[in-house]
Amino acid sequence: MDVQRQLSLFIKDFCAAQQLDEVLPIESLSFATKKGTKQPADYRIFVGKPAHRVLRPRLKLLADELLKVSASWPVPVAKCHFETSSPYVGVHLHRTAAFQSLFGSIFVEHTKKTLHVCRQKALIFVPFLDKSFSAVRTEKLAAYACACYLEQDADVTLYMSRPALVTRQSNGVNLIPCIAESEIDTATDFRSVVERCKYYDRDTSTFSLRSYLDEQGVDVSSNYDPNVDSVHVESSAFVTMRLLAQISRGCMSEPLTLLFVVPDSKSFAAQQAGLLFEMLFLQQFLGGDVAPKVLYLTHGGCVEPIDCSFETYQSARDNYIREAFRRPSTEPSLSKRSRTAEDVFLEGEGGTKEDIKSSVAVLVETELALDFLSSRQNLRMKMGERLGCAENGHYSLQYTAARIAAVLEKYELAVNEGAYPALCKLEEADFSLLNLQPEWMLWHRLSICWRLLLEPSPATLHGNPIKVEVNAHALCKALEGLGSEFSAYYSKVRILVQPEQHLLKTLCARLWLLKAVQKTLQRILRRFGLTTLNKM
Repeated sequence: MDVQRQLSLFIKDFCAAQQLDEVLPIESLSFATKKGTKQPADYRIFVGKPAHRVLRPRLKLLADELLKVSASWPVPVAKCHFETSSPYVGVHLHRTAAFQSLFGSIFVEHTKKTLHVCRQKALIFVPFLDKSFSAVRTEKLAAYACACYLEQDADVTLYMSRPALVTRQSNGVNLIPCIAESEIDTATDFRSVVERCKYYDRDTSTFSLRSYLDEQGVDVSSNYDPNVDSVHVESSAFVTMRLLAQISRGCMSEPLTLLFVVPDSKSFAAQQAGLLFEMLFLQQFLGGDVAPKVLYLTHGGCVEPIDCSFETYQSARDNYIREAFRRPSTEPSLSKRSRTAEDVFLEGEGGTKEDIKSSVAVLVETELALDFLSSRQNLRMKMGERLGCAENGHYSLQYTAARIAAVLEKYELAVNEGAYPALCKLEEADFSLLNLQPEWMLWHRLSICWRLLLEPSPATLHGNPIKVEVNAHALCKALEGLGSEFSAYYSKVRILVQPEQHLLKTLCARLWLLKAVQKTLQRILRRFGLTTLNKM
């Protein structure tokens, strides 16, 4: 459900019907509302250009048509308003229908189709790793790509050239152990494959990648590095291809998606190895129902900080969180004698030392994952600027998850004690009672999160069918926005109101809202390879 996309398609058709060459732009106003405005428009359509004057007399027609057409949408438009002095047409959504539609898609599990004879196979290949910050970013992006393919019910295999530094492998990923260069197979049948390749020149012991691409009709300048030409059999690219051929044997029973994950500095070598592999081994699958794909996920790497290793950086994050447990508690109910947050956790929450150790590990993993995935994929990360920012980390997301879990647990305990009735079914909840602006802002935040979650990923770049992006930074930004919005809502609105009859329907609607935020947090954090904390 993408309301803005439906609006855009409607406006495109309307402009075509009115013989207007330019499509009217649509803006979301959900996060730029003016103070004091009770119900600002959710979207606005700009009609202020001189070329739009022809539409001014037809704005009522636009509004009437939009109301009529949107009546069949999952989230219809409730009203449109415009003034002659304003260059905008305001669009208000039907809020009750919006909550019902969004929550329905969040909580109703869609049955996976089993019509395909075989699952899609994806091999994530990470050949160039060391212990630098750039390598950690490569590792994180590879793990994120694995999670994306797993959500598409793919059979995912991962190879990394060294054991992971910080990433726990997701359940369901087939992990291939590291293979040293000396262990790469040099069997006779492999050499015969090389000898039979028509792009191989025995005199120079090189492969002509350019000839292969020209014969395939590929525009090298728009897809590949312009320097792609010939590759010698003793080059690092050829060694990488031999490694890839060896580890892919278990995946080659059918066409697969092969994804290289490398920093920009290794992009050229990865393309050479990928083309060698394609011409030598993937040609056997051409002409089938599904063509094999060789894709490249490249990133901007990291500007390495001076005199700081990744281990030092990781240790600083760990120490900061451990020290947080030893700080004086701010609990007003405690005596003034020295009492730390750790004491409160152990005594008040019934936790153990192992619980604290586990919580610290999760918080460090959260910070590291979001630290390395929150920047645009094509930009270089300046790690030196991040070293002194431990106190401004992403820990608050786990705090939000723990706070929601605590509220829901408190409610369940009250239900067991008979203080509250059990939560009604989703279809029985009255979402018209979610009439506060902060609740509507949460709807917008949730909508953005799920739109990003359901987008195809990894997705090929526009104009380049071999390079992909995963947009992890956009999902990270949406997650942070959801966490901030919920914190603002929680500070203003009491969820567990008095169990009086006239308040119970509002209570149920708000609990479903909490559950929607909780499930969204869990789903996104799982995409990042993280678990959520129930106590903090």
